[in-house]
Amino acid sequence: MSRLSLSSLFVFGMGWLPSAALAMDAPVTAVTVYSDRARVTRTAKLSLQGAQPMRVELPLLPSRVNPSSIRVDVHSARGDDASVQRVEVAYVDASEAKLPTQEVVKLLEELDALDDQLATLQAEQSAYAAQLRLVGRVLPSASGLAHNQPGQPSPPKLNPSGWGAVFAWTQQQYEKLQGKSRQLSEKQRQLQLQRKTIVEKGQKLGGLLRQGGHRVTAVLLGSGTASVELSYEVFGARWRPSYDLQLIPDKNRVELSLAGLVSQESGEDWTDAKLTLSTAVPATATQIPKLLTWKLGERERFIPTPQPQREQVPPAPPVPAVPMSLEHDPMESLRRRFSSKMAVAPQTSSSGKDYKKAEVEVEMAPVSTMDDADGSPMDRVAPSPPPPPPPLEERVTAVVSESIQTGASLSAGMPSRMQLQRSMSVAKPVVLASVGLSPPPGYRPPAQSAALLASASGGYDMVFSAAASDTVKSGQGERRVALLSRSFPVEVHRKILPALAPEAFLVADIKNQGPDPLPSAQAQLFVGTDPAGVAQLSLMAPGEVISLPLGLDHAIRPARNVAVTTVEKGIISKDEVSEYTVTTEIVNPYRVPVRARISDQVPLVGDKNVEIKLIQTEPAAQFDEKTGVLEWRPQIAPGTKLVTKFVYSLRRPKGYRLGQAQY
Repeated sequence: MSRLSLSSLFVFGMGWLPSAALAMDAPVTAVTVYSDRARVTRTAKLSLQGAQPMRVELPLLPSRVNPSSIRVDVHSARGDDASVQRVEVAYVDASEAKLPTQEVVKLLEELDALDDQLATLQAEQSAYAAQLRLVGRVLPSASGLAHNQPGQPSPPKLNPSGWGAVFAWTQQQYEKLQGKSRQLSEKQRQLQLQRKTIVEKGQKLGGLLRQGGHRVTAVLLGSGTASVELSYEVFGARWRPSYDLQLIPDKNRVELSLAGLVSQESGEDWTDAKLTLSTAVPATATQIPKLLTWKLGERERFIPTPQPQREQVPPAPPVPAVPMSLEHDPMESLRRRFSSKMAVAPQTSSSGKDYKKAEVEVEMAPVSTMDDADGSPMDRVAPSPPPPPPPLEERVTAVVSESIQTGASLSAGMPSRMQLQRSMSVAKPVVLASVGLSPPPGYRPPAQSAALLASASGGYDMVFSAAASDTVKSGQGERRVALLSRSFPVEVHRKILPALAPEAFLVADIKNQGPDPLPSAQAQLFVGTDPAGVAQLSLMAPGEVISLPLGLDHAIRPARNVAVTTVEKGIISKDEVSEYTVTTEIVNPYRVPVRARISDQVPLVGDKNVEIKLIQTEPAAQFDEKTGVLEWRPQIAPGTKLVTKFVYSLRRPKGYRLGQAQY
């Protein structure tokens, strides 16, 4: 039976409330995942006892939980007043972690039932195997009758008229027995899979106990059925967005699917939970910083001041409880049975389940590791760490003060140059620099990676809810969680860069018609059902238009030709003037019109002795004077050829050597 001690009682209201708590099973129901952590919510149902406070123990939380973020809320189903009177959070290591009795008993009952079924099936399988051997012996055999010994009568001749009936009956019985044996094997396989799942669950539970964690105990007050919510922040969780873009050519539409790749190593599984993925950064600041008085100056007079010596007094050891015999401890027996049952091999034991009578609350006495002078047990106290060495300035000041008081030579008490250098390497370095609010010269802010979630969201706090409840297991890699799906009208055209590529690029322009922005992420591209590659989508604000490359169009191949003519001009100083004529021919082999965007470029002036001038474009093109880019946006008719041409001149002194630089 469970043992209560004085330390396990506390005063509440009108009377004493024992420390025996009701263990609750609170599965994970909702999770909000951020870039580096997650907010987990567990929910449980229970019946409150009215005016009598109820002490409940929630599931053991993993060690990666932030204990300051733990919150417990209670809501009454009838709308009555239900409140949380007290919440206790304590960290327990593997040796102090208690078994969740309800979960352990449930797992052991399921394992016992499966082991009994497996034992029954194994016995039936053995019986069918024996029948198969007997049926195989019924077949007629002529062994031993093939050779006659001299002087012996000839053996009787066998009558094969009945062999057909024997063979038919034997074959029928053999196939019937084999069919039943296969059914038993399939049932055994299914039960083995169920047992493996339960054992894995128990092994994870045992691993959580070996790692320790946070034990949360709450005191609730109210009446009737209530819902208890336990929420906390846990580190080791993250997510990143990912797109699937499918172009449907016959409908001129793009199907966009946004998913979140979620992974976590929190130490607990999120099974069938409602997931919410957020790009927000949880606030970590708890206090507003204050500006203190800041004075700069020089001390004119030094006055030695005595400094007190601070002694570190170790805390008093806790009062050890009376040790309890482990042989009669029901919790210890439950631990041993649980550990033995976690073996992968099935155990076909059908013994009595005495662990059902195990008490839930049994407190173990701490194991004594030291004995004092009179032989009584005493808990070990960790030695206090040595105090850090004083800074160099304080050491020099102490030497000077001691020299003044004793009248000794200052040089005798001062540390040497080598000692000062050694002390300066240990102490915090003193940097003498000018004070200012502006950054030092040459400072550049660190570049933020585009792969970070905060960078991908562009500063927006985006929140996406999963389309359905999902399961994300700890340490099992990324889980793809569907977030949203949209359909956009699209304008497909060919992007042609004759000076850079011999083929045309299939490009689609899509417009974000939704009210919310979409984060930047990598996208898998498809044209119909065929994959077209991978593209990086930038942040899409509402109403923004972006272009998506959808692969190459090998049927459209531009042909570019450059003709150059050079002449000398000038009377006194001779200049060379070169005229460049760039012609591009594009043929549309399709039976439908093709929208195209043709881009070319004119060089820009990078030297004061060089003059470049655009003379002609045919047909008329858009010209960007800052970049020198020319762009045509024609629509090429089916089976026709389009010819574009532009002419520019380059003037420089005679014999002037030219070079090309990229910007």
